[in-house]
Amino acid sequence: NLIYAFTRTGATTNALTVNFVIAGTADSSDYIGATPGTGKMITFAAGASTATLTIDPTADSTIETDETVAFTLATGTGYTIGTTAAVVGTISNDDFPVAQIVESVGFNLLKKLSSGLYVAQRTETGAQEAPISKDGTQIYAGIYGSDWQVLAAEQVNGVNQLLWKNRAVNRLHVWSLDSNWNWQSSAGWDEPTSAVGQQLEADFGIDLDGNGTVASPEQIVETTGSISLIGSGSNSTYSAKSNAAGAAAAAIKKDGVAIYKGIYGNDWTVLAAETVAGVNQVLWKNTSANRLHVWSLDSNWNWTASTGWDEPSSAEGQQLEVSFQQDLNGDGVIAAPTTALETAGSTQLLQGSGKRYSVQGTTPGAAAVAIKKDGAQIYAGIYGADWQVLAAETVGGVNQVLWKNTSANRLHVWSLDVNWTWTSSAGWDETTSSRGIELETQFGIDLNGDGKVSQPSSSV
Repeated sequence: NLIYAFTRTGATTNALTVNFVIAGTADSSDYIGATPGTGKMITFAAGASTATLTIDPTADSTIETDETVAFTLATGTGYTIGTTAAVVGTISNDDFPVAQIVESVGFNLLKKLSSGLYVAQRTETGAQEAPISKDGTQIYAGIYGSDWQVLAAEQVNGVNQLLWKNRAVNRLHVWSLDSNWNWQSSAGWDEPTSAVGQQLEADFGIDLDGNGTVASPEQIVETTGSISLIGSGSNSTYSAKSNAAGAAAAAIKKDGVAIYKGIYGNDWTVLAAETVAGVNQVLWKNTSANRLHVWSLDSNWNWTASTGWDEPSSAEGQQLEVSFQQDLNGDGVIAAPTTALETAGSTQLLQGSGKRYSVQGTTPGAAAVAIKKDGAQIYAGIYGADWQVLAAETVGGVNQVLWKNTSANRLHVWSLDVNWTWTSSAGWDETTSSRGIELETQFGIDLNGDGKVSQPSSSV
């Protein structure tokens, strides 16, 4: 309340009425106890030297400036004016802008003041509001036009971020800000249903695509090797991310569409992502048929080619175990890397997991091919401990595999088709025989233990 005290000096025996004027910026709606205007009067009681008048401000919820009530004495009968200046009281505004909470998920609140200005505030008790600014100007509703809407404010991976939506085109855009919520950079023009949009759902904890759910945070599917396979979003959109510090995730796409769990039906499961021999690859499994399938992708993890329909226990499946470092056949172990047993000539003999044999051309990028007989890949000991595979080579245009029976010290040769599948067998030759010497020449290895490889004969 404003209490105005009038005092008089001199004789106080009789009552005295004094005139005054009420002015100021406040009007009659702002207080009770008197009204603005001229011709106002107050009476000193007989014997009293003071008289008071109380102005009681009217309570309201209007946000306004402080207002004044000014009392000025006016001339009258029986007194002279001692105070000629106005005595001013101030009615202080105690109504403040009520902030609308735009978003309260996570560790930060996004608020819009009644003035339209945006502020961010931590959720802990006592946290102060921080103006959200760009280039020194606090942002407000409609600052960039009616199409742009501020959706949320959050700290993501230690960085303050502000999420925008362009409603005209239904795209999302993100600001990164410093610790004082001052803009530093902008990024993104993403659809809410995209992989990035789903990640933003997880980061900001709000439903952006209108499907009634908030995307789950990033889930690590597989981290073996140099690449992690990540599933994120309510539809488990897949991405690949290097395990190097600070690496960003890249959406795995085919024909411009980010792949997600169930995209090709419930039978298809994504198992792993890896860079194999310099090529980005994604490993799939058809769970109904128990077959493996591989995608090759470019440097941005966009599909370029597909290959394979392999059983996990096959040579190809075991090689995929090596490449992706996953137990694919459920035997509890991961296949060991392939070892080159013999590299002479144009073809090398390899032995991989399960001691299975395969061949590979020595030219760069050549693929390994399983050596098979009657549909089964051969392996060490397949015909007993006495039989040893020594070498593989293309001789006279025919693929051949050289065997040795260690008990009898005899040599034996398989002929195979272009796919390294057995077609016929021949020979039971001593290593020192003329045929044995010829085989030394053809396969380029020392078969009789004399420390040298026989050279082809020359015509004179």
